[in-house]
Amino acid sequence: MPPDDIDLACRLHDGAVGARAQGNLEEAESLGRKALRLLEKAEGTAHPDVANVLNHLGSVRADRGDYAEAERLYQRAVRIMEQSSPALESTARVATGGN
Repeated sequence: MPPDDIDLACRLHDGAVGARAQGNLEEAESLGRKALRLLEKAEGTAHPDVANVLNHLGSVRADRGDYAEAERLYQRAVRIMEQSSPALESTARVATGGN
């Protein structure tokens, strides 16, 4: 995938962050899911950039009251980060309340 697609994904994610900050959760989720699809294609499903977008999408879902989906997204982001760097594993466990 061309670097332009990664750049587009980053711009979409930035737009998602801005939309959430303004309270436009529907737009934030839409832009975030588009960014996620592009990044998964360009960098793979286990890349830290994907985890970052998943984390933000989790926050959007939590803001919308969909806590089960938010938890699923957060957990996937944590798994990616644990695989990306074993040093992050203990931090991830603390952040999620795990052992």
